[in-house]
Amino acid sequence: MFRFKKYFNKIDLIDNKILLPYIKSLNELKYIDSFFNISAKYNRGLNHLSKYLKSKSFNKKWIFNKDVVSNKNDIFISNECTRNAILKYLHQEIPYNLIVRNISIKILKNKHIKIKQSIDLKNLRYKSIILGKNGNNIKKIRESSQKEIAHIMKAKVHLYLQINRLHD
Repeated sequence: MFRFKKYFNKIDLIDNKILLPYIKSLNELKYIDSFFNISAKYNRGLNHLSKYLKSKSFNKKWIFNKDVVSNKNDIFISNECTRNAILKYLHQEIPYNLIVRNISIKILKNKHIKIKQSIDLKNLRYKSIILGKNGNNIKKIRESSQKEIAHIMKAKVHLYLQINRLHD
């Protein structure tokens, strides 16, 4: 039989008269293995959850060394930084079928990194949303992504973005 772990967060907002009967009824179903009542605000229940997780874990050699941040390459990471910046500044206005694609990445003589990326859209009607009034959105996207990429790659980054139609 499959058994679940269940936690209740924000228990400081729930009256025990409501919570305890609910836990009891779930417990009677025999599908719940453990309950963890947590209030992060008041630091309640976190110790119990932490001890439980430690009891279920096992010692093993790490897959990656402690200085390895990711197993993804620089191109993937830089594209994701730009995609994250798009999501950050455009929220729900953007189409989810856009692709951030690397056109080129070059290390310059002064150790700066020059990156050209394309934001590919299925429908170019979204181009004006991404550009924004007077190019304000694309500027914020570029600056945010460039800053994040520079932080990750520990180098000065020059990021250039262009918007293109996605070809099927």
